Amino acid sequence: METQTIHATVNPRLLQKASRLFTGTVEGRIIEILQNARRADATEVNITNKDGVVTVHDNGRGIDDFQKLLDLGSSGWDDAIELSEDPAGVGLFSLSPREVKIRSCRKMVTIENQGWTGVPIEIVADPDPMNGTVIQFRDDNWNYDLVSAHAVFAGLMVTVDGKEILKGLDLKVRT
Repeated sequence: METQTIHATVNPRLLQKASRLFTGTVEGRIIEILQNARRADATEVNITNKDGVVTVHDNGRGIDDFQKLLDLGSSGWDDAIELSEDPAGVGLFSLSPREVKIRSCRKMVTIENQGWTGVPIEIVADPDPMNGTVIQFRDDNWNYDLVSAHAVFAGLMVTVDGKEILKGLDLKVRT
């Protein structure tokens, strides 16, 4: 008998269901975004809320390969992170089905609608490049109390609408 092999894949049907499967809690979205910033060697994350739009700007190393953003199950992290944290590779999908604008490494992309389900999305040059990564999307207000409950464990200096959340368990506010 000839040897046969099998391998795991992500069925395209799962991608078509992304808008239903990845609509978790706002707390889950906060945790995923802060984890990704920390894993990208960010030390600071600035979160602002304006007119129903959340903007998260970190000072990490940025996103070299935008394809990994939509590669469900592939984290794209280096071997050390893979070994120590075992990331699942679903972080950005926590924002599905929202319209998400991402700017990093002199590039930008907007993921919306069918972009979550496999339709190609154009990556364009960022007309106003900056360091780190900026992610913008509509969501509930990521207020100070909500973010601080999760940021204290992230090991990052996080600010929410100008109020700093101190690292560790000291939750005093510095403005």
